[in-house]
Amino acid sequence: MDAGRIETLPRSLNARTRRGVVRAIGILSVASLTTRLGESAAQAKRKRKKKQSCPRCETCPRPATCPAPDTCPVRSCCICCASPAAPGCQATSPTPGCRTIPVATFDLDTLNAACDQACGGPDTSGTQFGTVPGQTLVCNDQRDTCLRAACPL
Repeated sequence: MDAGRIETLPRSLNARTRRGVVRAIGILSVASLTTRLGESAAQAKRKRKKKQSCPRCETCPRPATCPAPDTCPVRSCCICCASPAAPGCQATSPTPGCRTIPVATFDLDTLNAACDQACGGPDTSGTQFGTVPGQTLVCNDQRDTCLRAACPL
């Protein structure tokens, strides 16, 4: 192989061929640059895309106005038994203490059945307090007795 052959190769190309080679290199570089910019623009567009909010429930729209607060809830009160030795208790309740229940009655049989269910079983409620017009029943801070509160609360 001739060492001078590499040096003579560029000189062997005529001006028209050299311009064609330079033009081809330029076109390939522009095409490559365009491709890269096109991908970057698409990626940037994805990043700029706004996040869509979660779909809203069409079947259950929020109310336009809030209902008036209940200023005198009608409820009864039960004392659930902490031990069978407590007054009126024959069994221990799994949840001892004061419980309010949404029962509007002063009938002792109905009240006793509702309190037994709220306290966790038959004969687990000791003392029951029924509703009185114009008053509601609440539990005290220690949740060991029922109190009557005047309405409105």
